[in-house]
Amino acid sequence: GHAPQPVHVHPAGVAVHPHLRAADAHLPEDRAVGVRAFAVRRADFATPDVPFRRWNYQAGLGAEALGDPRWRPNLEQAARVLEALERNEFTFLNHTHRFEGAIGWNDPGLAQLWRYNLHYFHYLEALQTLRAASPGNAPYEQFKRLVSAWMDGNERLLGDGWHPYTMSLRLVNWINAATTFAAELGRDPEFRSRFLGSVRAQAANLHGNLELDVRGNHLLENIRALLWAGASFDAPEARRWKGTAMRLLRWELDAQVGADGGHFERCPGYHVLVLRDFIEIARWLGLVDGAAPAWLLDRVR
Repeated sequence: GHAPQPVHVHPAGVAVHPHLRAADAHLPEDRAVGVRAFAVRRADFATPDVPFRRWNYQAGLGAEALGDPRWRPNLEQAARVLEALERNEFTFLNHTHRFEGAIGWNDPGLAQLWRYNLHYFHYLEALQTLRAASPGNAPYEQFKRLVSAWMDGNERLLGDGWHPYTMSLRLVNWINAATTFAAELGRDPEFRSRFLGSVRAQAANLHGNLELDVRGNHLLENIRALLWAGASFDAPEARRWKGTAMRLLRWELDAQVGADGGHFERCPGYHVLVLRDFIEIARWLGLVDGAAPAWLLDRVR
């Protein structure tokens, strides 16, 4: 047998016994799928009728607001992103790559950090901007195509797409997009079921594979994703996700933010990233709970 993996225990009392992560995907398949010899199949993306709660996190971003001339550069950039996506063309880290045929989510010919950006799905923000500006079909068609391509290409618990960090960023982007495209998803029940099933599968995997060993901004992104997912489903496991995230959030806020308000890594870039995450989390909790905790608002201020 294989040596048991270490159990990571966080000072807040959260413990995980993680599967081998995407960075270990070079290992033989029977090792890489982890201690449960578990594989996520397409059928596992089907979800029972669990209520999905939509939170209008991007309230105010509508056609009227986007009619302001100050938004014109954003709309023009979003249109360029849509055109590129229609060509299966992606640009990250000053490198543009066009996929001929299926998207190579784990293409070894591409740098891993570039592939990570591919899995983040930040490009959905452009599609959401265009959808908010006008009711055309093209943004939703690309959203559905790209999400379907990811599910088809990442059925097994292998590769960059199942790393906790990429899962965290993608989950937030997918959940935000689910609100923007709520009307279209309502008219597309088969895809909606599979899409929400994937969101739940990814959130469940993330909850058992938190980056307690890395911590820092990585763990904060894990927390953020669990808060988004935990508020989006009316199910016992979702309440567990949120409970875990709130315990970790309070501990990490105290651990990562010093008395002077600076981030403990003393790097301006990380400071800005972490501050943005805390602000977004405070706004999200204010939306879903009616108010963010005072201990969070006080430290953010």
